[in-house]
Amino acid sequence: MERVVVKLLKVIFTQLPDESVLSISDYIHQAFGNKCLIDLKNFQRKSEGLSSATLEFLLTDDCIAYLLNQLLANPWLIQYLVHYDIKWNNTYLLRVTDEFCFSISNRFEIPISLIEECENNEIWIYMEDNP
Repeated sequence: MERVVVKLLKVIFTQLPDESVLSISDYIHQAFGNKCLIDLKNFQRKSEGLSSATLEFLLTDDCIAYLLNQLLANPWLIQYLVHYDIKWNNTYLLRVTDEFCFSISNRFEIPISLIEECENNEIWIYMEDNP
């Protein structure tokens, strides 16, 4: 399952507009405590109005490259990304709950074969106008 999620994220990340923001809640603090994804902190931005369990990261090209390299090298790290979303201009592009339910903006082109691979691995994809 982890490798399929990483493949899906790679497709999405390559299509993100500049200035997109990744918000991760819950287990990201545990990842940092376990010395995992630690350099993601370099891309952290100040979050206002969010719970202390949620951190935000600016998805620059360097941030995306770092995150994908880490996840491709060790797909198990996706376990730290349970609840997360990506926004651009205060519009949701992606919302993920419980690690395997993906609400994805229709602006992304996701190959049908990848959607089928996700569904075969019990990763549920919902393409929506406004996730």
